[in-house]
Amino acid sequence: MRIIIIVLIQILILTHTVSAIEFTPINKLNNDNFTVCSITINSDDEIKTFYDQLNKGNNKGKFQFVELTKLGDRDNWFNNSCNEQLLMCDILLISGHFGGSFFGNKELTLSTDELESKICDQSCKRILNNPKEVFLFGCNTLAGKDADTRTMEEYIEILVRDNIPRTTAEHIASYRYSPLGDEFKQRMKKVFSEVPHLYGFKSIGPSGKSVKQYLDKYFLKKKDYSNYLNNETTLKVVDSLGQINYTENKDLFDALKVTNFTQCSGDLNNLLDNDVEKDLCYIRNNKIPIEERLAAIDRLATSEHLLHALPTIQYFFENNDPKNFSQTALIYYEKIKQNKEVQATVLNLIDKLPPLLSIKLLDLSDRLTWIDKISAQKRITNILKDIFRRDMDYATKDSLCSMAKTTPTLKEINYDFIKIEGGTKGAYKPDALGCLASATNEKVLKIYIEGLENPTDELARQNAALGLKELKPNNTLINKKLAKALRDKSVWVRQAAIWALMDIVPQEKDVQIEIVKSLDDTETIRERAKNALYEIKPIDPEVIRLLKKDHPNFKINWEY
Repeated sequence: MRIIIIVLIQILILTHTVSAIEFTPINKLNNDNFTVCSITINSDDEIKTFYDQLNKGNNKGKFQFVELTKLGDRDNWFNNSCNEQLLMCDILLISGHFGGSFFGNKELTLSTDELESKICDQSCKRILNNPKEVFLFGCNTLAGKDADTRTMEEYIEILVRDNIPRTTAEHIASYRYSPLGDEFKQRMKKVFSEVPHLYGFKSIGPSGKSVKQYLDKYFLKKKDYSNYLNNETTLKVVDSLGQINYTENKDLFDALKVTNFTQCSGDLNNLLDNDVEKDLCYIRNNKIPIEERLAAIDRLATSEHLLHALPTIQYFFENNDPKNFSQTALIYYEKIKQNKEVQATVLNLIDKLPPLLSIKLLDLSDRLTWIDKISAQKRITNILKDIFRRDMDYATKDSLCSMAKTTPTLKEINYDFIKIEGGTKGAYKPDALGCLASATNEKVLKIYIEGLENPTDELARQNAALGLKELKPNNTLINKKLAKALRDKSVWVRQAAIWALMDIVPQEKDVQIEIVKSLDDTETIRERAKNALYEIKPIDPEVIRLLKKDHPNFKINWEY
C-alpha cells in the first residue's frame, strides 16, 4: 500500500501529459481538416473520447488534434498557443475542475482573469473566438448567481464529498455565492464571444470517467461530425439585438440531460460598447496608459458596480506598483485611497469571504492603506494557519503560489506553525510554503531540514525536497542536506532532491561532486543530474576531473 501511495504522489506531481492520442504538430496542420484544440488540465477522458469518435467511420481523416498545454511549459503554454499564427481552432475542449480558474491533477492552471485579458487586448481570437463549439468540462463553468436550492455551506459539503479539499471547495463556492464579480456564465459568454455553441455546466458537473458514456451516446446521434459542423444550423445568424441566433444542440442536451448541462452562445456585442465593460477592459489591458486605467477604477469605485468590478481592481493593484506611477496617475491613486465609502465596503466584506478571497482583500486594503500592515499581517497569518491545518491539493497550493508573486506581506510571515508531513494529504504543503516564505527565513529553513532528516518517513523527506525546489534558498547547509539526500535509499527522495538542486544551481564543490555521482543513478535522476550540471557549469578542477574520469562521454561545453 505504501508503494502505491508513493507512486501515486509521483504521478500527481510529475505527470503533465495526455497519452494515447496522436497530436498534430503545428507546422503540419492541414487547412482542409477541422482542428480540435484541447486544454487538458485535469481528466483526459473527454479528449480521448473525442479522439476515438472523430477518428472512425465518416469522420476518419477529417479531424486533427492539438493539445495546447504541450505548446510550452506551465507558465507560458497559453501565451505560446495564442501566438501560433497557423493555429485556428474549430472546436475547443477544456477539461478541469473550475472555480474562477481551471485546475486539476496536473501542475497547470488557466484563470478567467487571463482569458478576459486576452479578450480585452484581442490577442487570442483564433483560439477563443473562432471555434464553432466550445466544450467546458468543469463544475459551474456556465453557472449563474441565480438562486440555488442549496446554501453555500451545503454546496461546499457536496464538493468535499466529491474529494475536493475544503479550502478549494470554499474557493469554488465563493465565486458562485459571493457578490464579487460577474457570474461565470456571463464571463464565459464574453470570453468566447462570437462562438455559436458554448457548452458547460450550471452546477456540479460529471467526472471525466462519468461523462464518457454520455459523449459516446451523443456521437451515436452525430456520426458524421464534419457534416454537422458544416451544416447551416451551426452558422452564426445575428438578430436585431446583436445576439447570435443558433439552433440548440438537442442531441448533446439529450445525452447530458441527467447532468447539470447547459448551453448558450457567446456574446456578439463589442465589450467596448458598454461603459462598465469598457472600463473593466481598460483596467485589464496593459496596453492602455496607467492614468486611463486608474481613471476607470475611480469611475467604477464610485458607482453601483463596485462589487462587480472589485476583483478586476484588485488584479490591477497586484500587478502595478504605485512607485512607478506618474504625477497624473498618483492624483487618481490618492483619490481612490481616500474614498471612505469604498474602504468601508471592502473592510466589511473581508470576514464574510472564504480564506483565499479574504487574503486578497486584506492585501488590497494594505496596499491602499485602509488597514495597517501589522493588522493585515496578523489576520493573514491566522487564515494561513487554518489553511495549513487542512488537507491541501494542487489548486490551493497554486492559488497560494500565485498570490505569493504579488503579495509581499506573505514573505514577511514566520510560518513556524507549519510541519512537513508525509502522506498524500501533506504533499503540497511544502511546495506552498516554498512559494510563500522568504528563502532567507531561518525558521522556514529549519522546517525543511527537519523534513529532509526525518528518519522514518520517506514521503516527508521527498516532500521537503520538492518544497525546496519552490523556495530555492541560496544556503550552503540546505544544499549539503539535499546532496546527502541524493544517497537516500528511496529513489523518490533522490529524484526530488536532484530536481531541487537543478533549480537551486549550487556552487559548493562537495554538492557538485554528489551531483556528478548521481549520473550513475536511474535514468530519470541521471537526466536531471545532467541538466543540473549544465545549469551549474562547474569550474572546480576536482569536479571536472571526476566528470572526465567517470563519464568521459559527458560533453563539457562550458570550458573556455
